[in-house]
Amino acid sequence: MAAGYSPVPVLESLSSPPEAFGGEVHEEAAPAGLPAPIRQSHWLQTALLLMADIVGAGVLSLSGAVRRMGSYTGLVLLGLFIPLNVVTGLMLWKVRYGLRDIRAGDVPSSTYGELFDTLFGRSHWLSYAAYFTVYLYIFLACADYFLVLAKSIQEAVFTVDLCRPVAGALGACVLVFGNQLRTLDGVSFVSIFGSATILMVLAICAGTIVTGKSSDELHDDEKSGGDLLSLTPTVGAFLFSSGGQKIYPEMMAEMRNVGHFPRALLLASTCMTCLYFGICVISYVVLADRTPDYILDVLPYNFWRTTANVLLFAHMVVAYTLNQQILTRAIHARLSPSRVNLISRDQQAETEAASSNGKDWDMALVGKPLLSSYSEYDKGRIEWAALTTLLMITCFLVAESIPRFTDFVDLLGTAFASNLSFTMPVLMYYQYVKLKGRPLSRVETVACAFYIVIAVYFTFVGTSAVLVQIVRHDKSSNPPWSCLCVSESCAAEDSR
Repeated sequence: MAAGYSPVPVLESLSSPPEAFGGEVHEEAAPAGLPAPIRQSHWLQTALLLMADIVGAGVLSLSGAVRRMGSYTGLVLLGLFIPLNVVTGLMLWKVRYGLRDIRAGDVPSSTYGELFDTLFGRSHWLSYAAYFTVYLYIFLACADYFLVLAKSIQEAVFTVDLCRPVAGALGACVLVFGNQLRTLDGVSFVSIFGSATILMVLAICAGTIVTGKSSDELHDDEKSGGDLLSLTPTVGAFLFSSGGQKIYPEMMAEMRNVGHFPRALLLASTCMTCLYFGICVISYVVLADRTPDYILDVLPYNFWRTTANVLLFAHMVVAYTLNQQILTRAIHARLSPSRVNLISRDQQAETEAASSNGKDWDMALVGKPLLSSYSEYDKGRIEWAALTTLLMITCFLVAESIPRFTDFVDLLGTAFASNLSFTMPVLMYYQYVKLKGRPLSRVETVACAFYIVIAVYFTFVGTSAVLVQIVRHDKSSNPPWSCLCVSESCAAEDSR
């Protein structure tokens, strides 16, 4: 073991800045390669972004997941996965914060893939795997949000027999406007509203359950089988609802002070824990085996069902906008790196003035953009609009191909969240510590091995079990691209 290093508990070690490993942490220089995001987010804004991203579609299926697992097992798993995700989030922060001490100004590190580039080399197969996994997961998460978005429109107008593909198309018309926000800082202010809406949705559901006014359509649902293989797909819901590591690097890249990221993560995780346990305990204590897979199904067909789904629609618009922005920026940065950061005409004027003078910006030119700056800014805006629209259409098509919400959540959790939340942060942390010139402590070694075992199991066994479950549901329920009407009249007809 390296001299001067003493093993400490994982959380204590991770919450300390990289100086604890020795050496001085350098301020980040503008990295080479892809353009770096603009640093302007306060840590409270980042906490709101974390809440808006993590507490989204996943929480809607948690109560049903607890029911399928059994109350005690489900709550224990929920209580386990949240702190496990906090630890790997702190691992990511430790790596992201300390990398410039190793390779100052050398390689960009504002995404998962760029972190792997810095740690393992740009041509390493792990770097390619990281890029592929992260962006595919974000894309599928956006498709999942699209599914919830369409369902919320259907249920908000429950007096109308509205097919879900039509509702999805209506939702897309609203998403077009939010898609034009091009920085996380811009989304963070909207995320205040998004976080408030999901809180109100859960409060309405909890109030309905506690007052005994739940929908008459509820019935006893079966639990998952008692064997490990039967329980595995359900664990995907816990993985999906408690991890947001996929965009932590982007959030850190836009923070004014990345050293404050642990504050944001711990605040968001604390709020998330209270929220998750609150709705799961209330629903299972009152409804027991009548707890639905989709928590909003507890609401009767009245004013509160409409209100909750309008609020949920607003939240899903924010969640979708946040995630699609990450994916669109990655594509835009590769297709048009010179225009990806041109989010205002004044900014382009500053950039052009700086390059033309060969020195600091001439502030006299700010507000008086050159003729060419208009075309560059407008080109960037048009490119962004085209990319977001294409992504939105593709997400819509995928969402309608996997119509059952719980299947989508379970698949995202087992196939992707297990690796993005556990495997990749552990690999990056191990390589970072190795580059710092010290071995892992005994506690760190055990923790890393534990994460890898969990991730490998759910990636292979869990994903296989979920795929079998999806095939079984397709044969026994509505196939892809079905109408899936959820109106009051449709529900009454189905119950006959």
